[in-house]
Amino acid sequence: MAGPTNTQDVVAVYDYLVSYIAEHQRPPTLEQIARATGCGTPSTIRRHLIRLRQRGLVEWQWRAQGTLRLCDTDEAEEEESIHHE
Repeated sequence: MAGPTNTQDVVAVYDYLVSYIAEHQRPPTLEQIARATGCGTPSTIRRHLIRLRQRGLVEWQWRAQGTLRLCDTDEAEEEESIHHE
């Protein structure tokens, strides 16, 4: 069984998503996220994304590539939610 998710890694993944989507207007693949953040394998990134989804920061359709998107949230709430765990 996997251990607890590292909060710093989750923050790194979220920050990467924000910058990547702003630049490319589409979400990165799990492999791209893993390479860019150094936060493990695609399966580890999936766990981080699930944690972000539970916090209401991202969403996607299961088994549908390219559907990952950032949720519309107030920036102050976003900062509190992800950076001050």
